[in-house]
Amino acid sequence: MKKITALLLVVITILSITACNNNGSKLVKAREYKTDYAITFAYNRFNGQRTETLNLDEGKEVLFNIESESGTLDMVIEDSNGNTVFEKYWIQNEEFAVQLDAGEYKIVIDGWDHVGSYNIMWAMPKASSTEYVNPYSDLPKGGQWLKSSFHAHSGEGFKPLDLVLDAHVQTQFDVIAISNNNVYTDTSLRTTPKLLMVPGVEYAPEKSGHMLHIGVDESFHKMGWQDAINKVNEKGGFTIMAHPNANGQGRWYANELLMLDGYSGIEVINQTVYRLGGSGLATDVWDFLLKRGKMVFGFGNDGLHVIGDIGRSYNLIYSIDKSYESIKEAIDKGQFVATTGLYPDYLRLEGDTIKVKVKYPINTYANTFTYRFIADGKVVSVQTGTDAQYKLNGEKYVRVEAIGENGFMIFFQPVYLKDAFSK
Repeated sequence: MKKITALLLVVITILSITACNNNGSKLVKAREYKTDYAITFAYNRFNGQRTETLNLDEGKEVLFNIESESGTLDMVIEDSNGNTVFEKYWIQNEEFAVQLDAGEYKIVIDGWDHVGSYNIMWAMPKASSTEYVNPYSDLPKGGQWLKSSFHAHSGEGFKPLDLVLDAHVQTQFDVIAISNNNVYTDTSLRTTPKLLMVPGVEYAPEKSGHMLHIGVDESFHKMGWQDAINKVNEKGGFTIMAHPNANGQGRWYANELLMLDGYSGIEVINQTVYRLGGSGLATDVWDFLLKRGKMVFGFGNDGLHVIGDIGRSYNLIYSIDKSYESIKEAIDKGQFVATTGLYPDYLRLEGDTIKVKVKYPINTYANTFTYRFIADGKVVSVQTGTDAQYKLNGEKYVRVEAIGENGFMIFFQPVYLKDAFSK
């Protein structure tokens, strides 16, 4: 994560970071990430004790986020005199804040067969200006919304390529990537006027979160997470973190995603996950990252394994033409939406007011939708009608979701304070 410039005003020193296992057990494949305002630790299994020592030069609200697949954590905070100022036991999945005065503190964490991660953050990124960015404010003239999915499987035990491509044409997709696990499938000769094929691979090592590497023609699954993301960027591609809330293999802990830089976004909706196990909705992870100053965009993909998965979640990318270069430019700017069936009419920022309207892709008398405005991780307004609006009031970001009468949803990229975020 890049250092947030505004935080230079807050000088906080980590005096020491020590790990000890009092009962001789080990942290297995532990990954630690430290900045001047946060500590993140993720591991396959943690038994024993670990100590984090903080020195705060002024009083701060320290935010803790614990994510668990199994097991629990105990947490005790002691001041410099050895007095217990906070304690919490048998923690599984929880977020909580502790107000601490200036001084030195020891945070003692005991793991009991814990599989997961924790994040400690004591200074949230802040903006030094009030200028908001609307990704949809500068859509190129003459562009169009391209129906796209970057997560489809074919061959290698899945449906034949011809069948998969024909099904995408029949369901009116404009752009897809065949992103098989850990192997590049060459579709460069299969592009037609109707369907643009872009190269891609799903990064899917055993016991690891999965990533979609789009725009590259080789697999980087033998690399570590950050090295693989960097390599994709070097080659002109982009990375989407796949199905964060899937069960078991392929899922991501939000704290793990917080450690990584340089990826474009996450799958906020992948409905195939509901068939395979877990939750296909990951707006909780999205808001977790946005609240902490990491600008990531929300994608929708099928994750197609069988033909019945097709068209359940996808992206609509506003592109000047049907080329990889134009699509990549639009994605870099956030000029796309994730959807399960609704289309954008507009999202405008007029002064300090967000105005938004959605529609169905066909002519229909159904034109009433439920709009939800989410600001800094909380639903701040729910409106029902043909359109909706929300007046900004200093929020770090506001994003909009809309739901149609048949349950179809659409997820817009956030409107956000210009200098409150890093990639």
